[in-house]
Amino acid sequence: MILFEKLFILILISVILNIPFGSYRLLTRKFSLAWILSIHLPIPIIVILRTTVFDLPLWVIPITLGSAIAGQIIGSRFPHCGEGLSGYIGRPTVSGS
Repeated sequence: MILFEKLFILILISVILNIPFGSYRLLTRKFSLAWILSIHLPIPIIVILRTTVFDLPLWVIPITLGSAIAGQIIGSRFPHCGEGLSGYIGRPTVSGS
């Protein structure tokens, strides 16, 4: 694959990966641990893909960061996508007696 094909695939993966995290971010309290993780958790995955799988140079970092932000913004337009997770993450469980 040529450089721009690899870059396009990585951008697409970055956007798609960040959509559910962006929708879940809306369901959490701002600046909580879940909120911070919903923003930062996909970043190591993108870095690993960039360095090992696609072997792209350092100048693509701002491009992939922008695509991650775009995925977060797109995901924030669909808050219902993260509702399945909200019952399990960040909410205490109550056991019945």
